[in-house]
Amino acid sequence: MSTRGALAVLALATQLMLPMIASAAIVQKWQTTPGVVYQVISAGDLNGDGIYDLLTGESPSGSTVRVGIRSGATGALLAQTALAYQVNGLWFRDLDNDGIPEMMIWDPTGHLTCFNSTVGSGTFTQRWSIAPFPVHTDHTHVTFVDFDGNGHPYLVINDELSNSDFYVYTGSGVLVTHVTLPSVPAGYRLTFLPFDFDGDNQEELMVDVRTDPSHTAKDFGQGADDLLWMFQRSGSADVDAGVTGSPEVALGPSTPNPAWSLSRVEYSLPATGPASLRLFDVSGREVRTLVNGPVEAGRHEAIWDGRDASGQKVPAGAYFYELNAGGKRATRRVVRLQ
Repeated sequence: MSTRGALAVLALATQLMLPMIASAAIVQKWQTTPGVVYQVISAGDLNGDGIYDLLTGESPSGSTVRVGIRSGATGALLAQTALAYQVNGLWFRDLDNDGIPEMMIWDPTGHLTCFNSTVGSGTFTQRWSIAPFPVHTDHTHVTFVDFDGNGHPYLVINDELSNSDFYVYTGSGVLVTHVTLPSVPAGYRLTFLPFDFDGDNQEELMVDVRTDPSHTAKDFGQGADDLLWMFQRSGSADVDAGVTGSPEVALGPSTPNPAWSLSRVEYSLPATGPASLRLFDVSGREVRTLVNGPVEAGRHEAIWDGRDASGQKVPAGAYFYELNAGGKRATRRVVRLQ
């Protein structure tokens, strides 16, 4: 065989082998059951176990769904609602500052039902259920506001049928107040912006009333801001029963928690002295040092941007931050989302 012929045979053999090599390099890890309608609602470390999860709605018919968490690693169903729902709205937020977000489902009956998102029993545990509006509506807005600054947000609820009204509930589903804004014409829309406007580490709630319902709270400068209200919690803030450490060395909760971008960590020392505030992953590996050196007595704040010591963004999951000062140690957990 000539050299040219040998090269042609080699080229043909190579072309035939390449698809086999490529197909062997990618293999299926898992798949869901055929015939069931699936919808991925959210993703991240949704139960605080350090493993990436998928929040899914699953239904054989496609109309009502059982909402559940599946392991992103194995595809296994970890927990699911006992009942099927038509989901008009769904929210995920850590209401009790334990590092594990709760899940809230708004259904066509007008009920907002809160579930623990921990896994193990296979069924989500219902925490509470409320029905703030006498008339059912598909367009309900829930905003979370940390009025007390302790990592335990309140729920502010409004719907399009009650443009001048909103309700404030605690994270345990207890009604705090019902606010009716005066002189709000029909057809106006309320949008909410929670933020610490005065720098006192407690969030206020700005209510923006707009004539154009197509504008949202992000559309400043694009429509008429006809009316503005600002609300704060009256009286002193609630004491955070979850603060760890001795009465002398206090480590507060990370806010917000879970966090998408910046996390704010408050701590206080009774006397000036050396202190360290370090972050660890679930395996105990040190991720970042936020504070290390002499710190004056009093209240302080540290900011974590979700990056490790080398400046790389950390994966989504649970992390722990530890304060060491005055011979005392306190630890809390924070969840990063992506």
